[in-house]
Amino acid sequence: MNNTEIFTGKADNYAKFRPHYAQTAIDYLFLHGLLDKTSVVADIGSGTGIFASQILSSVSHVFCIEPNSDMRRKAKTLLCKFDNYSIVDATAENTLLPNNSIDSIIVAQAFHWLDPIAFKNECIRISKTSGPVILLWNRKIPCAMEDERRNIVAKYDEVEDYYNYSWEEREKGITNFFCGSVQYAEFDHPLIENFDSFIGRTLSSSHSISENSPQFSEYMADWTLYFNKFAKDGLIQTDNKTVIYWSNLNIK
Repeated sequence: MNNTEIFTGKADNYAKFRPHYAQTAIDYLFLHGLLDKTSVVADIGSGTGIFASQILSSVSHVFCIEPNSDMRRKAKTLLCKFDNYSIVDATAENTLLPNNSIDSIIVAQAFHWLDPIAFKNECIRISKTSGPVILLWNRKIPCAMEDERRNIVAKYDEVEDYYNYSWEEREKGITNFFCGSVQYAEFDHPLIENFDSFIGRTLSSSHSISENSPQFSEYMADWTLYFNKFAKDGLIQTDNKTVIYWSNLNIK
């Protein structure tokens, strides 16, 4: 499957149920000078605008680079209260942005879908100076509950990202991308959800299957059993953290 189409049909659930990033992580970006009020930002694989919505009031302009039409449609709704953004129908590897036009390049929850070599070349082309390039994820913390979740994902999933969902492989890829010089920070960000929001977030995932699939009833039954097993008083808490990897563009 073309990576740009993986989330087609999932944008509504994505916009409604995907979590924001820890506010402490957003604060970190500003406290460490990775963003400021003058920053012109490229938000790569911007999706429905979740990350952009958390910084637009504090930067100069955000170019939301998103190749999926469903995601761009929802982003227009989410970001309509701002006037300092542009939504661009383009890919990470060919952003259509001018040379030397961007202060900070950010990839939130999407680096694993990108061609790292082509993306690195594009970062070098569009950056005004020396960076930074910032990679963020909401990452579930390894535990027995997460192991069981991954088992259900593996039972149905037919989509592979660039690193096959392995965090060990992803971190190797990140280190390679930054040529070994990378800084890291993490911030606790537990997810507390009722059944509807848990299912909505699950259905927004790349691994979720279509409601038209003959396996969909079984799929929903497995996630319902999972929720009931781990929920307390109608709520399930997933241990999660927002993680940041970043470096300046001395990555040539």
